[in-house]
Amino acid sequence: ETPPTIEDKGSIIVHYVDEKGNVIKDPVDDETDVVVGTSYDTTDNKPKIITSPDGKRYIFTRVQAGDNETGEVKEGTTTVTYIYKELGSYIPYIPGKPGDPYDPTNPGTDEPKVPYDDTPEVPGDNPPLPYIPGYTPKDPDGNPLKPVDPDDPTKGYIPPPITDPKDPSKDTPVPYEKDPVIKEESSP
Repeated sequence: ETPPTIEDKGSIIVHYVDEKGNVIKDPVDDETDVVVGTSYDTTDNKPKIITSPDGKRYIFTRVQAGDNETGEVKEGTTTVTYIYKELGSYIPYIPGKPGDPYDPTNPGTDEPKVPYDDTPEVPGDNPPLPYIPGYTPKDPDGNPLKPVDPDDPTKGYIPPPITDPKDPSKDTPVPYEKDPVIKEESSP
């Protein structure tokens, strides 16, 4: 009688870290105890955007050097590490308030950042920028942004293109300019 053969087994684990190597999401077992030589592909466990437990949002940038997203399972455990950068935001700021000129650590307004959505490179898909009474947000060329609802600017404004579409981890400053005061002429 021939004794039964034990096939070698292997596993694939996917890790998620930021640029500094900090874990931003729990690891995922892509393959567990599969026969050596079996094909694997971890791309189904590579989200474009990850929200960490502390609420920060990250966008995929690259696979760690030396790791392979696809291949054949080897004996033991193979790891694939995906590296992410924190996703940027629109930073509303009002010139002339504290923080002028623009300083990302002190934007000069109490308005919160407006985080990019899952497709930051498509401005119309991003959440609207806030309505601030008496001020109008401008694009990088100084043109006023269009309201989401032309009849009701309190619903916010369509954001401009992000600062660097190739690097959506960079914030996009959005200056708000004070609206001109319109004086009514008094009738005699």
